Amino acid sequence: MSKETPNQIPNPEESKEKIKLQPIFFIYRDNDLFQKYISKITSSLEGIGCEVNIQSFPRGTGQVDIEKWREEHQKDLYGKIVVSDRTCSSSFFSKMNDFRGGGYLDEAFDSTVNKILFGGKFDKNPEDAQKNFVFLIQNIFEKEENTPEKVLVITKSITNHSPFNEMEDSLEGCKEAGEIIKKWLIKGGMPDGNIEISDDCDENFVESFKSDLDNEKNWLLIDRHENPNMLREKFKAKVLELPLFNFLEDANQYGLINVKEEVLERELNKAFEELKREEMKK
Repeated sequence: MSKETPNQIPNPEESKEKIKLQPIFFIYRDNDLFQKYISKITSSLEGIGCEVNIQSFPRGTGQVDIEKWREEHQKDLYGKIVVSDRTCSSSFFSKMNDFRGGGYLDEAFDSTVNKILFGGKFDKNPEDAQKNFVFLIQNIFEKEENTPEKVLVITKSITNHSPFNEMEDSLEGCKEAGEIIKKWLIKGGMPDGNIEISDDCDENFVESFKSDLDNEKNWLLIDRHENPNMLREKFKAKVLELPLFNFLEDANQYGLINVKEEVLERELNKAFEELKREEMKK
């Protein structure tokens, strides 16, 4: 297909066909959230005529194996829009210049939360993240029975995801992110003295907070990379994952908020269709 000259006015129907024909490649390491929604997102994209490819790495796959796959399959990515989670992004966006980087899965999910809560666009900054998180907390706390007696925050891996992924991925960086979450919880209405922060959910932590973890009225906030399902099986406390879309999803599952499943799916599909359209304008 010939390229448009700078002064040529794009034909709307032709632009629409280009959007349909430009292939998109999802590359990510699997988790519960992606298992639930990626197939629905790809079906929606295929429904508007978009070619979709998927490479899903099993949970726990290391960077070495992801790098190896990239080296073996990079020719398959030429000419495609690549959408990756942040776990895989370092192996793709920084190493290859011959494909179109279409963005991050995480940001599209974040944008969906912002659209559902406020009808606006997520700008990937801490101010938007604070607004969303505090708004959710305040709405949950409107019902006294939903207010936890204590919130335990685990900071390990928390800088792997938005909005903390620009911070240093270290013990100190994670502690700083944990203190920010504590401020958000307090702003949302949680008493300072009812929030505990730990850098890891290790044996010492479990021993120190066993009674709190076995209390179904308490919350445990933890990054989705830290095996939250195992903790749900072991403890009665409500395990709420981060980043924000995971938190929204878990809060919904626990009945702390009420967002219809079809609304989540519809807004996610819109976010990825918009991501593709924006990429085609570049």
